[in-house]
Amino acid sequence: MIDIKPYAAEKIKDIAPVELSFYEGLRILPVIIMTETGGSAAVTIGNKERITSYTLQLDVYAEKMNEAEEIAAQVCNAMASAGFRRTFSESLYDEKARRRCMRFTCSVDEVSGRIVTI
Repeated sequence: MIDIKPYAAEKIKDIAPVELSFYEGLRILPVIIMTETGGSAAVTIGNKERITSYTLQLDVYAEKMNEAEEIAAQVCNAMASAGFRRTFSESLYDEKARRRCMRFTCSVDEVSGRIVTI
């Protein structure tokens, strides 16, 4: 296993600040909250994990929904360029701050450290 979060954060850090949790005291918007929601062995060779699949949830918070949507589009492009695939996306309006929730997946070859398609 590797920690995929620093790699993903590097790819989107110029779009908006990236944090690992959202808390009530956080009032600097826009912000992207990153959570790893899954990590599982996709391929095992000789009792060793060779390819691991990861899922990251990225929540884009902003004052206005149109701003969250614009940032989300930029995040999608950056993540796709980095080898991730978006598997979920939804706008959430029932909170104090507007939010676009997205999930991205990728698989990583544990030996080379490269993102691979399986």
